[in-house]
Amino acid sequence: MRIGQFSFHWNTIKKALLAEAALAVLFLPLATGLLSSALAQPAAQATLETPEKIAERRAEQATPRQAVPFEPGHFDKYVGYYELAPSAVFTIRRDGSHFLTHLTGQQDVEIFPESETKFFATVVPAQISFDMDASGKVTDLVLHQAGMERRAARIDEATAKKLEADLLERIKSHTPSPGTEAALRFSLEGLEAGKPDLSNMTPALAAITQPQLPGMLAMIASLGPMQSITLKTVGPGGADIYDVQFARGAMEWRVMPLNADGKIEGMGGRPMP
Repeated sequence: MRIGQFSFHWNTIKKALLAEAALAVLFLPLATGLLSSALAQPAAQATLETPEKIAERRAEQATPRQAVPFEPGHFDKYVGYYELAPSAVFTIRRDGSHFLTHLTGQQDVEIFPESETKFFATVVPAQISFDMDASGKVTDLVLHQAGMERRAARIDEATAKKLEADLLERIKSHTPSPGTEAALRFSLEGLEAGKPDLSNMTPALAAITQPQLPGMLAMIASLGPMQSITLKTVGPGGADIYDVQFARGAMEWRVMPLNADGKIEGMGGRPMP
């Protein structure tokens, strides 16, 4: 599961579930990829996020899981589409006794039952659980990964296909998601000035970013003044990929589409050779 969330160490975002290409440094979302609105918890809960809470959940999510007996047909009520982010849709399906997840731009990942409502992956320390309303109708999927709990609302097939088509058009037309370049510039200018401002991030992303700031400040300082930001491409998972030139080097930065409040939910960067 990818999470979109990114952290200065992008290793959680790249493994089968939520992967693209490992970055040396990055903020994490929560979707990472792990690295938030449609992807996270309610705002009231998100504001309570702390680095300590995230670390505690990360440890629990890394605990080895044991599959339990499960009737394959019981999984059919979960089959469908779930919107994790504006450009990221989870497709849940069953192939006989195998339960498969697919996140936009990623490969299929098999999950295994640890209860009637919660399943775990083996390729990365991540789990998926499902919520139901009082009538027993499945309403949401929750991705448990990288210390985060990201909620994805169930959507119909037509909506899922439109989101997919919109992303393909963005990729084809080389069109960035609105606001990502300005958001990246704001963050980098703050780091460059030695006064990082996390106000344009979701609370979850800010909580993960805070303890990583010293290393990022040192890296940006070593590269010298920022000179330009240029869109390279739109990634298969919906991230806008930018080339950032500095006086003494370059970085590649990926920024996920901003949430409905205009906040950054996931971004990450790596130094270029």
